[in-house]
Amino acid sequence: MEGAIQPHVENILKKVVYKLILDDEPAIAERSQKIAELLGLYVPTDYILPMVLGHLQDQESKAQPLFVQACLKTLSMVVTHSSVRFGTQFSAHIDSLIELIVSSDYLQSENPDILCRTLTLTSNMIHAAGEEFSKPRQHRFFKILLQIGSNP
Repeated sequence: MEGAIQPHVENILKKVVYKLILDDEPAIAERSQKIAELLGLYVPTDYILPMVLGHLQDQESKAQPLFVQACLKTLSMVVTHSSVRFGTQFSAHIDSLIELIVSSDYLQSENPDILCRTLTLTSNMIHAAGEEFSKPRQHRFFKILLQIGSNP
């Protein structure tokens, strides 16, 4: 099943998950979250994480706060569930995820929703990292949390 869904992951993300994960209708948003969770659980981390990171780093996407929020929420779901089956693959991406958060404007955003989603993503990354949460990573995570906490 995992191999059969891979060619469709990008379309599923762009045409379904990103568009509906922040829907005002709770049932629709919950269903989209479930899809993101299942993608994280069944699609190899080495395949899906670079794709979502690419969507977040796209210059056109950065200008759309709702798209950024949808991507961050999706990434948070994927991170939480990809570490369950693909833990060794996930650990290889921890540093690039930290770098995304640190180098992006998310921590300087005045949008409370983006800050909240960044905090949730960071928390999920800490939980998913488990034993891979080394001292240097702890220090970088702590700096992220301090920056989020210092924003009004």
